[in-house]
Amino acid sequence: MKIIISLLLLSVVSAAPAFADDKSFYAVVDAGSVFYTDASLISGNFLLIGGGYHLNRYVGIEAGFTLFSEGKKKSNCLFCSVDTTYTMNSSTSYAAAVVTLPFTEKFGVFGKLGQADTSLDYTITPTGSYPSRYSGQRTNTMFGVGWFLDIARGFSIRAQYENFGKIPIAFVNMGSVVNMGSIAIDVLSVGGIYNF
Repeated sequence: MKIIISLLLLSVVSAAPAFADDKSFYAVVDAGSVFYTDASLISGNFLLIGGGYHLNRYVGIEAGFTLFSEGKKKSNCLFCSVDTTYTMNSSTSYAAAVVTLPFTEKFGVFGKLGQADTSLDYTITPTGSYPSRYSGQRTNTMFGVGWFLDIARGFSIRAQYENFGKIPIAFVNMGSVVNMGSIAIDVLSVGGIYNF
């Protein structure tokens, strides 16, 4: 899946100059916050780099790579002598169809639906003890909703919510895989779009 997404993104970026006149291709950079559900309420930051192609005013495709910063939370135990640090690292590649509903010539809303390939590593470290490490990877259906505003010729800003589904995590103990449930990933972001 990562190879397919990478090839799609590469074709979008490399083909852009050939279609510069119709401004159908675009590049996007988003930044925001990521929230991990069922992972001790860990949150962090992320950066997305991607590109897309407008098939027409209402329908397009988009692909990108999202790198999440390390999310960390320390739990202070009031009734015991051991504190615990929870750490999360993850990344996602995705490809999605995008449906746009313009309200005016400059402002509108959009929705996304596609596939996301997500990997994550989750570490739980009690103070003075060895860390427990868990990992997971899954290709899920992803979706997102947001709005956009054209601010200058060729340039737009957007804000959106995206959900990358639940990722099962596990660790290997004495040669056996032990499943430890799943972690959901949600993101809120703002970004800029450049139309070629």
